[in-house]
Amino acid sequence: MDRRLVRGGDPAHRQARHRLAGRPGDAGAGQARRRGDPQGGRRGGRTIDDDHYGAGIPFRFGSPDEPGLQSLFDAYRKRTGRDPKDYFAIGDATAIVDKIGEFVAAGVSKFILRPAAKGDDDIMAQTRRLIDEVLPLVAARWPKPKRRMAAE
Repeated sequence: MDRRLVRGGDPAHRQARHRLAGRPGDAGAGQARRRGDPQGGRRGGRTIDDDHYGAGIPFRFGSPDEPGLQSLFDAYRKRTGRDPKDYFAIGDATAIVDKIGEFVAAGVSKFILRPAAKGDDDIMAQTRRLIDEVLPLVAARWPKPKRRMAAE
């Protein structure tokens, strides 16, 4: 087992994650730098495929002034020195999809959306709304290319 994994991952990955946390333009610029990397995405003796990189976005159906969100915003601001409004996707389904669109416009194509929620019931309710309301909008806005049938 790679000792870096035991210690929490590759230090360069942790630094990049911290530097690029949250802003669509920064995430896209980071991907462009990796694509132009003379090592071709190799770090620590292993190759990292280009499609491995993406963005993690906390989301919430609701309003930014809901109780409980302020502590998340404060922690993000303290950790990064950045405005949480540039990072969090908060509002209705359209607002969440629009935030994803900012990252897509910056060149990001892989996402992890995490509910900004407390407790199992809230996490499940937010996740259910993401599935029911956001995924259909994403599918309509960025349809998957049709798969080609292998030549027989």
